[in-house]
Amino acid sequence: MDDPSYESGVVHLSDARQLHYVALGPKDASVVVYFHGMFSSAVSILQLDRHKNARLIAFDRPAYGFSSPLSSNFSYETSIRDVEYALNELGVGRFSVVGWSSGGPYCLACAAILRDRVQRVDLISSDGPYSSPAFPQGLLQLHDRVFAFLLRTRVGRSLLSFVFLCLCSQVHWCFPLYRYSSFALMTEDEQDQFASKWNGWYEKQALHAMSRSYGGSFTDLLLERRDWGFRLEDIQCPVGIWHGDLDRAVSVEIAHFLHSVLPNSVLHILPNVGHFAVLWEYWQEIIESALTSS
Repeated sequence: MDDPSYESGVVHLSDARQLHYVALGPKDASVVVYFHGMFSSAVSILQLDRHKNARLIAFDRPAYGFSSPLSSNFSYETSIRDVEYALNELGVGRFSVVGWSSGGPYCLACAAILRDRVQRVDLISSDGPYSSPAFPQGLLQLHDRVFAFLLRTRVGRSLLSFVFLCLCSQVHWCFPLYRYSSFALMTEDEQDQFASKWNGWYEKQALHAMSRSYGGSFTDLLLERRDWGFRLEDIQCPVGIWHGDLDRAVSVEIAHFLHSVLPNSVLHILPNVGHFAVLWEYWQEIIESALTSS
């Protein structure tokens, strides 16, 4: 890659696992850690616009891309402890976090667990705490209701696990189906943008994400639908919530719910925008927001 600020490598964790990362931007700039979405990966940041005042770091979560498989007792906290160790090894002190879709809960976990280091959170089209007693189940989309139903039983969990295994282990052959399912969650404008600009990038980073395992994506699905292990009400740092009003993957009402329980949050409902275009069209504005507390 021509960008001299580009860096890619692995951090060897204390238990001999490794965490792959990609970094972009001036090394003396404020650090923003990006948490990718489900079926995505650290390399997804390569297609996003650079910011001259931000050092952007993204990690492949365990069982994604070049990172090692999951630890035996996986949770949001164990994942964030991996990130904490890696950031220590990379010499990072305080930082802000940005997460898209399934990456949103990891941002919130980071703010709750590493509260002395996280300066700010920005959530993009973020999933919500679906198993929380306070969460209105009526906000769930049809596909989320199906997931919730299947995850109630061992047979259902095994069936979902098998589907994820087939999708990810045969990703080269299944990518047309994967792309079609993503298209179904896009607005017409997003489909046009995807076809003209993002298709090659999407395939490249998805192939990287699932190059070794299906476990990362399935873990995201499970964790979103369990007790997260921390209270959203306890997160005190500033939180920006960015959500399109035409989101077909994660209902915009979930953004309203997150805003209602996060005490220091600001809600940005973006008109005529879907799940994907928030990331594509508002990235620079979101990074500017992430830097306001740096």
